[in-house]
Amino acid sequence: MADQHVDWKSSAFRQKILAEIEDAFHKSGNPTGRSAIEMEQHVFGKANTKEEYLGYVAKVIIKVKELRLKMQNAQHGQANVAMRVGTPGLQQQQLTQQQLQQQQQQIQMFKQQQMQQQAVNIDDTTEDLVGLKI
Repeated sequence: MADQHVDWKSSAFRQKILAEIEDAFHKSGNPTGRSAIEMEQHVFGKANTKEEYLGYVAKVIIKVKELRLKMQNAQHGQANVAMRVGTPGLQQQQLTQQQLQQQQQQIQMFKQQQMQQQAVNIDDTTEDLVGLKI
């Protein structure tokens, strides 16, 4: 039980999370103005449990992606104002629904990756305890 609490605080685990944040920043052009290291350190300092930590990280990644989408939409909106046809409210609603679906899929994928990583860590710990390498 104590291993689970130590595991999420390990530098190796935090490096993996930092890489995820850096990837999101890289893809988004870092719309926050803060570094990935600062963000990871901030959420790590706020979290009391692994679940809290992963939840904060997921929120950071989602927020970065939202900011990127807002910036892209603003750029596209300015360029295409004269070319819009149809009901703007309906278009915005459809775009918002698509974004929400994408975000939900990304959260689900992130959670699945974390669960897979936990399973690998449990297998590694079990092998170390038993002394067998399969």
